[in-house]
Amino acid sequence: MRKPFRQTFPRKEVNRVSRFIESPLANTEVTDVASDLITALSLGSGKNTDMITIGYTLPSNGSRAEIIDSYIRLDRDLEHLFHILERACQNSTGPTIMLAGLPSNAGSAPDDKRWNIPSGLYSVKRAVSLLGIHLMSVHGNGDWITGYHDRHFFLNRQLIKDRGLNLQDFRREVADFLGRMAGICNVITIDDILASRAGDNPDALKRNTSFTHAGDVIIEICPGWQIIDDGTGRASGALRHTAVDIPAFFIAPGLKRLHITESTDARTLAPTLSRLLLIRAPNGASVPALNL
Repeated sequence: MRKPFRQTFPRKEVNRVSRFIESPLANTEVTDVASDLITALSLGSGKNTDMITIGYTLPSNGSRAEIIDSYIRLDRDLEHLFHILERACQNSTGPTIMLAGLPSNAGSAPDDKRWNIPSGLYSVKRAVSLLGIHLMSVHGNGDWITGYHDRHFFLNRQLIKDRGLNLQDFRREVADFLGRMAGICNVITIDDILASRAGDNPDALKRNTSFTHAGDVIIEICPGWQIIDDGTGRASGALRHTAVDIPAFFIAPGLKRLHITESTDARTLAPTLSRLLLIRAPNGASVPALNL
């Protein structure tokens, strides 16, 4: 016997707004707003290329019937949106559409200890503290570390200069020390990126790094380890370096139907879309476009 369900959001419920956003009904609202925007701004009717990006979401939990209902509703929303786009571009060659899903979570639960898979907790506060103690023991007292954010360590460049130290050598010293810490599998300096010595595609990494905002030393946490948020005391989910398959669709004027069954690098999507729009690919593109 199937259990019926209803999407209700009573006024007395405190979390009704967040629950509505996570429901499939929010996608319909997004579609209606996008349709009104396309119509009001006359997108697709001028000589210049117009672009609109829309994001949909699907609930990650619920019964099987609720999940099926969510996909049916999303299909109807996409049908309505495509109809609006075709009508808006009826005086041109037609709309170019890229539809792609986002990768699902590869799983953040820690591995079972009985499998003896290397794992643990990486504390940002502890790493900064140990690094500071090491630098003071070697170079004297001072605030050698000015900050940490998202695996980037920022060093006190003015203090390094005042002490007559070489900045590149100092960064390498910090990288060598951090590289010996448990949970860190790779450390690079901003100098490595500038010299195109870092990453699987050094030139692409260099093009996509903002040297004004990047740290002096960047770490990479090992898969399976969790980062402790020292502000809240909570640990993040276990990090994963897992490739996840997602669907991607291209609809464009003059594009013949083609079904690509082989796995394709997601980095091909941006240059492929650029080619369909007859514009240059992003300067950070590291792989060529698909041959459609």
